[in-house]
Amino acid sequence: MLAGFLFGQDTMRSTNGTVFIGKYLSIDDQQVFWLPSDDIREHRFPLTSIDFIRLANGKLVDLRTQKEKDEEAERIAEKEIKILAEKVREAERLLAEKKKEACDKLKKMTIGVVPFKNDIYGYTEEFRDTLRSWCYTVITTPVLKHLTENNINLDEINDYDLWTVQDDLSLDGIFHGYLYVINVSKSPEPTITVNPNPSNETKSYHMSDFRGSDGWGSVYIREALPKTSYLGSFATGLGKGIAEGIRSGIILNAYKEAEEASGTWLMATIFSIDEKTGEKSFLLKNERIRKLE
Repeated sequence: MLAGFLFGQDTMRSTNGTVFIGKYLSIDDQQVFWLPSDDIREHRFPLTSIDFIRLANGKLVDLRTQKEKDEEAERIAEKEIKILAEKVREAERLLAEKKKEACDKLKKMTIGVVPFKNDIYGYTEEFRDTLRSWCYTVITTPVLKHLTENNINLDEINDYDLWTVQDDLSLDGIFHGYLYVINVSKSPEPTITVNPNPSNETKSYHMSDFRGSDGWGSVYIREALPKTSYLGSFATGLGKGIAEGIRSGIILNAYKEAEEASGTWLMATIFSIDEKTGEKSFLLKNERIRKLE
């Protein structure tokens, strides 16, 4: 056997110990095809009768049947899938732990929400529930109670009132805002409808009356705003962390797609008051919330 290997020939040994020197040709699920060193004719041996075949380069021939190979491949695949599944479970566990850790921190932050003006659409509740879904502790009733006890009318509330409520109730942040409706026609100059409250008179304005420097989408609707005095400049309020995080979840994906769409849209301006400086920070500023019709 050693001599055959040294002279560049293949070696085959049967299960009964017989050694053959020659040339390995091929194999199927039934037999081995072999060319003996002392014969020019092809010989065939039952696959089950062969112990091993070592090629001249030292490699062993895989004597398994295709079924056996498939079964082995399946076992390996199942093992790899189990390993992968375990890694996925571990990753999910770690992610859940991080989410819980982050959520536990946010739960310690108490946010006050003052009902938005002109909200006959239930958006205040949607906004509140969104904050809660992000783990913030959100209160509304204690805020309203404080305002009532201090004879502060919701229609006349100003930034100082909000700042005072935030300080008195030891809130980490407070949000307020107002809603209005804009009717967008197919013309390039849409019309807006201000204060769509059944108990109040509705007014319509041409957008050219209020056009801002960067287009009608950012227009400041002066006639729709309450006449209040705001504290300081419009600087960063509750903080970029909370404000920017909430902002990304509030602005709908449909905003860009709806730029040229006609119909009636619910618009919103929502802001927070910085607990230290009393300065206002806009979360949403004249932005589309949903299409009404």
